[in-house]
Amino acid sequence: AAPRRARPDGCRTVFVKNLPYDVAPDAVRQAFGACGKVADVRLATWQHTGRQKGFGYVTFVKELAAECAVRDQATLSVKGRKVFVDYDDDAPKKSFRAATGQPWAKTRVGKKQRREDKSLKR
Repeated sequence: AAPRRARPDGCRTVFVKNLPYDVAPDAVRQAFGACGKVADVRLATWQHTGRQKGFGYVTFVKELAAECAVRDQATLSVKGRKVFVDYDDDAPKKSFRAATGQPWAKTRVGKKQRREDKSLKR
């Protein structure tokens, strides 16, 4: 087995892939509830069809629950499907792009800049 990386400080969110395309957030919440209390489940969807992409993010109330999910992923399944779990590194994914093709900014500075750009166009 490949060595697991250490949990980043303060990390309570895990990235989950190989989810069924028709899974409900409650089913994911129930599957990961064995590791600890789940605060939020976000499932990625295609913008043009609304269909799920097969991956998502699970945020736990406590950091140790995220560690449990990564450590015990071999025993986790959602709707009978084995899932793969890793820590969310909180960096924007390379595939996330703005409508202009620019990399998507997840920072407050990026949001402020976009607002300023919009006001200049008026």
